[in-house]
Amino acid sequence: IRVAGGVVTGLFLVFALAILIDLLGAKCQIGSDTCDAVRWLPEFSPGWWFLVSTFVAIAAMALIGVGIGLEPGRKAQSKAAMANLEAAGGVALPDPKGESDPAARLTITDPGFWQHRPLTTYLVLTHIGIAALIAGWVLASIRRHTTGISVSFWVTIVATVLVFGVLILASSQRFSNLMPRLAWSALGIGVAAWIIAVVDAFGLSDRGWDRIEVEAGLSQVSVWLTLIVTVIGLVVWAIGGLSRSLSTSGTAAMIVLGGLVGTAFGAGFYTLVQRALARGAHGIEALEGMDWPALLFLVYLLLLGGAAAWTMARDPLQLEDKLASEGLRTVTVKVRAILGWPAGITLAGAAVFVVWTFVNEGVKLESPFIALPNVSRIVVVALSLVVLLAVVFVVYRYMSLKVAALTAAAIAVVYASVSAGWLSEINILGAAVRFNSLRELTLSIALLVPVGFITSRLISMVRNREQRRGIAILWDLGSFWPRWYHPFGAPTYGPVAVPDLAALVREKAKGDDKVILAAHSQGSVISMSALLTIPEGDPVWDRIAYLTYGNPVCHLYSRLFGGHFTAEAISTVSERLGGAAGSCGGEIDTNAPRPRWRNLWRQSDPIGGDIAIHGVASPALAERIKDGHSAYEVTDAFKATRDELKGILTGTGGAS
Repeated sequence: IRVAGGVVTGLFLVFALAILIDLLGAKCQIGSDTCDAVRWLPEFSPGWWFLVSTFVAIAAMALIGVGIGLEPGRKAQSKAAMANLEAAGGVALPDPKGESDPAARLTITDPGFWQHRPLTTYLVLTHIGIAALIAGWVLASIRRHTTGISVSFWVTIVATVLVFGVLILASSQRFSNLMPRLAWSALGIGVAAWIIAVVDAFGLSDRGWDRIEVEAGLSQVSVWLTLIVTVIGLVVWAIGGLSRSLSTSGTAAMIVLGGLVGTAFGAGFYTLVQRALARGAHGIEALEGMDWPALLFLVYLLLLGGAAAWTMARDPLQLEDKLASEGLRTVTVKVRAILGWPAGITLAGAAVFVVWTFVNEGVKLESPFIALPNVSRIVVVALSLVVLLAVVFVVYRYMSLKVAALTAAAIAVVYASVSAGWLSEINILGAAVRFNSLRELTLSIALLVPVGFITSRLISMVRNREQRRGIAILWDLGSFWPRWYHPFGAPTYGPVAVPDLAALVREKAKGDDKVILAAHSQGSVISMSALLTIPEGDPVWDRIAYLTYGNPVCHLYSRLFGGHFTAEAISTVSERLGGAAGSCGGEIDTNAPRPRWRNLWRQSDPIGGDIAIHGVASPALAERIKDGHSAYEVTDAFKATRDELKGILTGTGGAS
C-alpha cells in the first residue's frame, strides 16, 4: 500500500512535468503561434528548461511535504491530547522515539496507536525522494526516445529498485526502527538519480524542441506508473484471497481506481491547460498515449455501473408504503461485495493489451485506438449498451413498463443522434463530452469529467450548505487514521480526538457519576477507539454505558480495515462493558450476559449496521426510507434505549 502511495505521488508529478516541460517548454518555446498568452516566458535552451522545470516540480512537492505532511500544529495538539488523557488517569505511555514505524505491530486495541510518532516526517522525506526519482525517470525516458538508451536510463533503474526497496524494507517489522536512516537514504538516492538525469539531459541542448521526443517520454512514464498501480491492486487483492482472513477486494478496487482517477485527473488538467494556451484552429493536441488509460477508466466505470444495475435488478427493493425493507440492505451489501471484480477485469484487459504490444511492437505502447481499433470500439460500445439496457430493466422492475419503454426510446434517440452526427457534444458538470469519435468520447469522459466534477463540487460547496456537509463527511472519513501510509493526505484528527474523548469520559465518570457515551456514524468509530484506551479492570468501565446508532464498524470498517476493527476489538468492548465475546456476522449466544451497549440500525441505512453480539443490537428500526442514516435521535426507540441504559447504570431498571 505504501508503494502504491509512492506511485500515485509519481503520477501527479508526471502531469505537473507534462505541463511544465511539454506545454510551457516544448510547445510554447518553439516559436509557434499556439502559445501567445505566455510569450513572456524566457527562452531557455532545452537542457536548462529541463533543470528549471523539474526543480520547480520537486520543490513544490517538498513545500507540500513541509506545509501539509509535517503538520507541526497538529503534532502539538496530539501531544496535548495524550497529556490530558494521562492527567485524567489514563495509561502513561513510554516514549515512542525508539520505534519509528508503529504500523508494523500496533492496532487500535493498543492505546499507543494514537501516540504521536515522527513516522510522517520520514515518509515525507521518502516521497520527496520518489518525486526526484520520477523527475529523473521522465528526463531519462525523453532522452531514450530521442537518442536511445543512455547512462541516465540505467541509473534510474538502479535508483528505482533501491528507493522502493527501501520503502518495502522500512515497512517490515524487523527493520522498522531503521526508518530514519532509510528515509534519508531514499531521499539521497532519488535526488542523485535526478541530478544525473539532468546532466545527461543537457546533451539534448544542441537540438531544437521539435527534435526532442518530449511527449513520448512523458506518456510512457505515465502509462507505466498507471499499470504499476493496477498491478499492486491485484497483488493486494490476491493476498487477501490467499489468506482468507482479510477482505481486501475493496482495498484493491480503491487502489486501482485511485491510479486510474489520478491519471485521468492529471491528464484532464493537462488538457484544460492546453486549451487555455491554444490559439487559433491549430491548438495543442492531447498528451500522446493517454487514451489507453482513459479507455481502461471508462471500461472500469461501465463495469462498475453494470454490476450495480445487475445487482439491483436481481434484488429489487420491496417498497411498501414508502418503508424500507431488506432489499436496500441486500443491494448495498452485494454491490460492495463485487467492487473488486471491475478492478480485476480492468487489470486483465490492461495485461492483455500490454502483452500484445510487447509481442508486436517491443516496448512501444501505442494507443489502443490505433493498435486494436475494432476490439476497443466493440468493447466500449457493447459494455455501454449492456449497462444502459440494465438500467432500462431496473426502471421496469421499480416503476412501470411505460416508463421503461420511454427510457429505452430516449436511449435509442441518443444513440441514433450520435451515430448520425446530430449530437456532437454535451456538457457534464462543467466538462465537455465529445461524441465525434470513440476516441474523443473516451478521452472526454475519462479525462475531463473527473476534473469537471471536482471543480464544480468545490465551486458549489462555497454557495451550498449541503455540498459543504458532504465534503465535510468525506474529510472526516479520510482524515481519521494516523498518516502511516501516505504523508500528503488530509491532516489527521484521530490522534487528537480519540485521546481527548477518552480523557473526557474518564473525567465525567469520576466517583459515583455515570456516563452514557452516545455516538452516531463516524462518532461510533471514534468512541470505540477511545474506549479501547481504557485498560481492562479499570473501575471506569463499571460507570459507562455505550449507545451507538448508524454504526459502520461491522457494516463497513471491519471489511475495509479488517486488521484493526477485528473480532478481538469488538469483543474487548463488549466484555469490558459486562458482556460476552462476539464478532461481526457471528452466531449469537442467547445465554451470554448482555453488555451495557446498545446499537440502533435501519434496513434503509447504507452505512450503519447490526453488531452480532447478544444484547447489543436492538431489532432494526422500521422507519421511512428517506431517514436512512439520519434522525435516529428523534425516534421513540432511541429514547427508550437511552432510558434503559440509564436504568442499568443507576440500578433502577433494565437487565445487567
